[in-house]
Amino acid sequence: MRSGSLYYLTSPATKLVARAGPSNLSVRDSTNNVETFLFASSVGGVMGTITNDPLDIKTNNTNAIFIDASQKVGINETNPGAQLQINTSGVAVIGQIIKATASQEVNLTEWQDSDGNIDSKINADRGAMFGAFTDGNYTEFEADGSLKMVGDATVFKDINMGAAVLTRPAVSQPDEVNFVDEAGADTGIASLGFAVGEKVSGNFEIQHDYKEGTDLVFHIHWQGSVAPSGTDKVKWQLTYTVSQSETTLNATTTIVIETDFDTQYEFKASAFPTITGTNFNIEDQFLFTLERIAASANEYSGDAIVATVGIHYEVDTIGSRQVLAK
Repeated sequence: MRSGSLYYLTSPATKLVARAGPSNLSVRDSTNNVETFLFASSVGGVMGTITNDPLDIKTNNTNAIFIDASQKVGINETNPGAQLQINTSGVAVIGQIIKATASQEVNLTEWQDSDGNIDSKINADRGAMFGAFTDGNYTEFEADGSLKMVGDATVFKDINMGAAVLTRPAVSQPDEVNFVDEAGADTGIASLGFAVGEKVSGNFEIQHDYKEGTDLVFHIHWQGSVAPSGTDKVKWQLTYTVSQSETTLNATTTIVIETDFDTQYEFKASAFPTITGTNFNIEDQFLFTLERIAASANEYSGDAIVATVGIHYEVDTIGSRQVLAK
């Protein structure tokens, strides 16, 4: 056809061209110098523009898929501001659905860094994982909606108790002593002041957000009531055991911590050596006696007024999935 500029294996100036074999077809606008091609190859069907121009695929003469000259893709969007932009134009529709068969595990979305390591992903079966996934450090929204922290994504919390509510024995019990301010004035706020040999007992329940089997750190916050003679020392002893449901009580373990005290009225935090938590679970009862014992040297002469005692523990969920079990 010549009047309509339709040619086969030729090079007409306008409208329709088929070149390089029966499976290749291109359409060129000679006025604007835009050419679009469609052909089949050994790797499948190919469609696009030969010139540095966008490709616009329409349905019902309305933009459906738009690819600009820099390969940004817009769905129902002719000016994509990202590598992929989906625009529902205010219509109440779902923007994206990716469905897997029963035998598949599909990563709906996966983010990778410049080295190809997976940072985050959304998975049809497992949920959403955010963080350094390849390194094993991430926060996961599991398929049932619960939140889990994995690897270095875990955080620490503190079970804390005021010293004044701890149980005092009939003998060797600390007296009530008031905290003092920076000028040495009595605050009128009382807690327990420990001299050497005085002790208290108490217990904590292991909380439901605890990462089972991880270590604990028992610690004390306290204040010296009188001026030290130099660099004095205060030594604490913790005797503890852990009770678990449906089992007998374990034998006690004793650990100590010694802390320097050289500034009058200063608050100190004394953290005991790490307690191995290999077999600890939520709902376990941590039973303890805290005692001030003789220091190795330069004993502090005043009372050590304890504000709180507590346990630092590692968290991997925001709670437990069952009432009495993780």
